[in-house]
Amino acid sequence: MAKRGALSQLVDALKTPRHLHEPDLLDFQLINVEQIASTLRLEELGEERGRHGDPSAASSTFDSVEQRIVTEIENAKTLAHGKYLAHLQTLSQRLGGLDLGMFITRVREAALSTQGDFNALVRDGANQLYLAKKRFLETDTELNEFRQVHRLRRPTRSPDSRLWQFGVLSILFIVEAALNGGFLGEAHQFGLLGGYTEAISVAFLNVFTAFLIGWFLLPCLLHRSWIAKLVAAVILIPYFIFISVLNLGFAHYRDILVNTLSADAAQLVLQNLITDPLGITDVKSWMLFILAMVFWVIALFDGFRMDDPYPGYGPLGRRHEDAVNEYSSIKAELYDELASYRDENADAMERAKRELGNSRSESLAINTSRRKLHGGYVRHLKHLEQAGNELLTIYRHANSAARRSADKGNPPRRFEEPWSLSASMPEEVPEINLKDLDSQVQQTVSRLDELIRDVHRSYDDALAQFDRIDQLAEIRGNSSA
Repeated sequence: MAKRGALSQLVDALKTPRHLHEPDLLDFQLINVEQIASTLRLEELGEERGRHGDPSAASSTFDSVEQRIVTEIENAKTLAHGKYLAHLQTLSQRLGGLDLGMFITRVREAALSTQGDFNALVRDGANQLYLAKKRFLETDTELNEFRQVHRLRRPTRSPDSRLWQFGVLSILFIVEAALNGGFLGEAHQFGLLGGYTEAISVAFLNVFTAFLIGWFLLPCLLHRSWIAKLVAAVILIPYFIFISVLNLGFAHYRDILVNTLSADAAQLVLQNLITDPLGITDVKSWMLFILAMVFWVIALFDGFRMDDPYPGYGPLGRRHEDAVNEYSSIKAELYDELASYRDENADAMERAKRELGNSRSESLAINTSRRKLHGGYVRHLKHLEQAGNELLTIYRHANSAARRSADKGNPPRRFEEPWSLSASMPEEVPEINLKDLDSQVQQTVSRLDELIRDVHRSYDDALAQFDRIDQLAEIRGNSSA
């Protein structure tokens, strides 16, 4: 499986949860003029101070009551300003986190990197396929030349599993050793232990040598070369005589033990083989000889079936088959890898397009929220200033009316002047250039659409390239056949 493309990783990394941004005037606590006027006892204090002529007509600064009103409004302004800055910072951070311009740049770079990775994958795949094809053609040529030289028209023959052949060999060895040991142990001076010990040695020579001769030497009798046949025959004939004498001598050995119980049975075997080789009198001894020869023949042909009967043809056929399987495996794996890479990155580009649209909408939503927040804060400052003037008016009207009733003169002239909140209006939040933003997004989406087409086109070109390699292999294989 190919590694994930740069664009796919980027889109997953940059994908962020969406938020709703709807701060409005309700985010700021409104001033309840009547409640504050009642809490501060503005009318009572205004009448009380007015009857005493306070503040004096020449007063130019706020008295203690007016100062309490201003302090109340200033505290509300400070609280609202803190909330405004907190909201604004949160929105600015979210907008900075989106950084749509950087996102567009990184998407373009990752898309180009993805296309480059795909092209590199195609090149590496073509090289692997070509090398596998080369090995396939070399073994195909070697196999066909071998067939021509040795005049072979059939395919190679190999056992489905050599484990079965080794299993047969093991069974032959165990059965022969067990039967021979049982037959011999009846008359052996050391009983079954001595019989089995000697039987295992003879069974090993009988079965395992037959297996090896059948595997490596017997096929040479089928060789086209008369020299190979002669060498095989020169070895096989003495070997057959040796095995026959060995098994016959072992039968004589048991026969002597059964009939004479002589401790010199081993020395008498050679004499009987020379003077009377067939002079075995005990039926079980003859059975011992027959079973040994039967097992020898079975082991011989078991070894013969370990590979193709023609010398050298089996290994060559397996090398050719391995090369064919390797070529087919690389081809299938490469096709799957390219298809997976194509689908993954085409999907990543589609997701990048959606993410661009989401980021654009998110940026506009945040920008709108910042604008609403700014407007709400400005309106709230005006509300605070109006509320402060209303509270001052309540106090001043009560004070002026009490003055006139108590004949304490006119109130200060500043009672007629409106109060201004000591706060500068916040600067306008900069707007996003929607035209430039839409232009960048559209250009990136168009580029992604083009890259999606390029990925599919590159995939089709890669398949055509691989098919040409495949056709060359088939043409070469057909011509060689």
